[in-house]
Amino acid sequence: MDDDEWSDPPLATDSDPDSSSSVDRQRLAIRLVCSFATLLVLVYLTRGFLAEATTALWPPTDPLAQWATFVLLHAFGYVIVPLMVGSFVADVLLERVQN
Repeated sequence: MDDDEWSDPPLATDSDPDSSSSVDRQRLAIRLVCSFATLLVLVYLTRGFLAEATTALWPPTDPLAQWATFVLLHAFGYVIVPLMVGSFVADVLLERVQN
């Protein structure tokens, strides 16, 4: 396989307005807002489950591995998923606005 098969990406320059940090910060802010909105919708839709599940989160119970799995599943469900979905929604919105 030839090393030159993939070309290097162009380097960002100061004269390129699309590569400025303010655009990147704006995109990040939009992604975070969409992720937070997704988190709020998720919490609202699962509020009954959250009310029941929060009593099992603290104090840790035996077996500790089962409790840790429960905590990690909550962390995945209420942190990672909204970040992924919010980022996807923000990217779709930004594509529609920019085009």
